[in-house]
Amino acid sequence: MRGDLIPQGFNRQGKGDKGKVFVHLLFRLPVLYNKVFVGPLERIRVVLVEPEGPLNVGMVARVMKNMGLKELVLVKPKAPPLHPYCLVMATGAKEVLWEARVLDSLEEALKGSALVVGTTRRRRKKRELIPLREAAPRVLEVAKSQRVSVLFGREDSGLTNEELSLCHLLVTIPADPVHGSLNLSHAVAVFLYELRSQLKGVTAPKRKLAPWEELQGLFAHMEEALSRIGFMDPQNPKRGVEDLKEILLRAGLDSKEVRLLRGLFRRIIWATEKATKGGKG
Repeated sequence: MRGDLIPQGFNRQGKGDKGKVFVHLLFRLPVLYNKVFVGPLERIRVVLVEPEGPLNVGMVARVMKNMGLKELVLVKPKAPPLHPYCLVMATGAKEVLWEARVLDSLEEALKGSALVVGTTRRRRKKRELIPLREAAPRVLEVAKSQRVSVLFGREDSGLTNEELSLCHLLVTIPADPVHGSLNLSHAVAVFLYELRSQLKGVTAPKRKLAPWEELQGLFAHMEEALSRIGFMDPQNPKRGVEDLKEILLRAGLDSKEVRLLRGLFRRIIWATEKATKGGKG
């Protein structure tokens, strides 16, 4: 690591270079901090989608602080994070609320994420639900070096199918089949506790995953290309495309692979446009 911090060509015995080294180290401090002091849990972003009650938001902030997480994002909350009831419930964790971001769209909240995890208790067609204990190692592996976003839905209805379609993984917390719906703050507490309990022995993946927004760009080109070649069912255009999206999400693509596939779909779009123009001529 030291080699990353000392500039190339530095003469270790040259006094004239000491000032340059100091300036270089000053600008490299964020990199050093990120490598040495930021653990996997601090790279995990908790995203609450349209939380209804300020009490739950405050309790979520508290349990985040208990488990060593810092980044909280609220998407269209009913109450602001500094609501008095939020602050009352966030005993010892008010800084989590002070630094919480409030956003109008889930897409904005997911930017910069290499892995997006959706929590749900209801089975979805064609989507595998992974028990939390099995999913935790994957989450922590990615969080060793990249940002992970974990989504928790509304207190009464959870996450919508459309919101879950944005996720790489769907995770469930096993509970009583008759009464398995957990309170929002309780679900966050169980999820984060499981992550913390599995911290030891986690290793970083061999390669970095493509950021979430790069995948969304790939999906946009894929849908356009498949539409142009008649792959999509006009009566139900999402059928088939959603299956392909899930395959690509599960594949864990890196940025190079995303660029390759985007280039392929752009080529299809270009070829169909050229054929259409040629036919008109």
